[in-house]
Amino acid sequence: MLNILIYFRLHQPYRLRKLSIFDIGSINTVFDYNMTKSVIEKISDLSYRPTLKLLKNLIIKSEGKFKFSISFSGLLIDQLIEYCPDIIELLKELVETKSVEIVAEPYYNSLSFLYDENEFIYEINKHINLVYSLFNFIPKTFRNTYLIYSNKIADSLRGFTSIKNIITEPAEKVIGFKPPVYLYKAYGKNLQTILLRHQKLSDDLSFNFSNKNWKEFPLTAEKYSKWINDLQFCDKKVKNLYCNLIFDIETFGYYIKEDTGIFEFLYDFPSLILKNGKGKIKFLLPKEIEKEQDQNLEIYSTKEYISMANLSKNLEPFIGNDLQKNSQIALYSLISQAKEMNEQVYLDILRKLSTIDYFHYMSDQFFEENIDYKSISNFPSSSFAYQNFLYILSDIEERLI
Repeated sequence: MLNILIYFRLHQPYRLRKLSIFDIGSINTVFDYNMTKSVIEKISDLSYRPTLKLLKNLIIKSEGKFKFSISFSGLLIDQLIEYCPDIIELLKELVETKSVEIVAEPYYNSLSFLYDENEFIYEINKHINLVYSLFNFIPKTFRNTYLIYSNKIADSLRGFTSIKNIITEPAEKVIGFKPPVYLYKAYGKNLQTILLRHQKLSDDLSFNFSNKNWKEFPLTAEKYSKWINDLQFCDKKVKNLYCNLIFDIETFGYYIKEDTGIFEFLYDFPSLILKNGKGKIKFLLPKEIEKEQDQNLEIYSTKEYISMANLSKNLEPFIGNDLQKNSQIALYSLISQAKEMNEQVYLDILRKLSTIDYFHYMSDQFFEENIDYKSISNFPSSSFAYQNFLYILSDIEERLI
């Protein structure tokens, strides 16, 4: 049986104000709330609202056979509650269908695991509590920021007994040239099941759907469903195979515009999978894996961090230069200081500033890879993003003294 596990992910950072050195000591707020509101309303109009409604219709149309997981940062939920509360209601309606599973993640979409394990655990707890309070759901599956994983991550999650699965990226140095369609288990005494993203099939839709220079263009629902269907033949000796497809929900309607046919693709895709699979392919939720888990799983063990961020699958896009390293060290030093001083107002601001987006903007690689970077970052260069971030930290540091 080929099991299809689809994950949709929602995240947006708070937009930062553009500052100068003369603003230090007199900044009322570091966030540009007008821009934040404008961006989240635009994305909701173009992507969240139509996509979530379509997904609900697909569940109803398939009588619950179409299933998927959804994850979101706490920062995104905070913005939706304030600016677009109807999106929260749509998410609740999806969860109530019982065909949707919510995946836990760090609340602030941060790299806290690199600097402060207690902060990392705090973020996960805060996110799990958010999910339970809003949706009456206890997550059983976890995804780290950018699917970053190492043995240390599994160790940190050991205390979360409700977390049974971890989603991460396949790495050749760990699994060799095997296709990413098998289950693995975490190393040592950790009991989590490791699920691997199918990079090619996920990226073909996310990055190539509207790419007219791609050799497979155009990507139709028929073509895509056939590629997935063919996965069931890659190993006939195994009872169950698993194809994990992960998409930013902003892909639908925001990054890839409606006039490309992306919503028609999404509408046709599930029914074609079920039809062509002829009973040998089904959609599955991660929490359902434990009911039919294969025995004697291989161990997915790596001391080095793996991520889905680049071809090298490392942390270079986020800590690859001195701008990024210096700003993060300074940030977590201030977080520690704010904790010691019990300055909750500044601690909340600093935690919002820990989201990985701001450090990604400090990478030259970000501006080289994102031709349309203005739709993501409001800074013209990595050095500008770094300098602005330092002005913010300097202002907060001055207030904490």
